[in-house]
Amino acid sequence: YYQLARYYHGQQRLSQAEDAYLKAIAADGRNVNALNALGSLYAERGELDRSVQTFEKAVVAAPAVASVHNNLGYAYHLQGRQDEAYAEVRKALNNA
Repeated sequence: YYQLARYYHGQQRLSQAEDAYLKAIAADGRNVNALNALGSLYAERGELDRSVQTFEKAVVAAPAVASVHNNLGYAYHLQGRQDEAYAEVRKALNNA
């Protein structure tokens, strides 16, 4: 499902991509790639609360993955949560 979701996402078929990401996550709730990509999709659609929630799940699933902390930091930044954004970007740098 993750590969299918990436295909749909690349074609900007966002509803279909979301469905496939959710199926990938349902099959494996710790699928950090699917969580990270779904968080990006939500940010792309301007659904920042959903984006942050999804990136937070990704951080729990893979706390040592720098790109997940970076993406969560950026989502916090988009919400105007600068202190939290800075903290996540620092974690990303420490894990790089």
